[in-house]
Amino acid sequence: MKRRAATALRLAAQGLSPAKNYFGDRYRRWQARLGTPKAITAMAHNLARILWHLFKHREAFNPEVFRKEEGKMERKKLARLHNTAAALGFILVPTQ
Repeated sequence: MKRRAATALRLAAQGLSPAKNYFGDRYRRWQARLGTPKAITAMAHNLARILWHLFKHREAFNPEVFRKEEGKMERKKLARLHNTAAALGFILVPTQ
């Protein structure tokens, strides 16, 4: 049973690669930093922890929790982009 659950979680983690949400962003960051095999294992572990919490507390999945994290991640990306541009001598101007 453990092997089936691990396989299912790894497949779910691998499927997050094109996802344009919090989990997809997190997987792609880990993939760039750790490499694909370790990123899949790490993301499967993360998904398992989320599922365990939901089962343990008998809660439904609430995507609002992760929307807040998506906003935080977006602000960090923008700040990093501004810092990189400033280091190269550029100024970013938002489009109208």
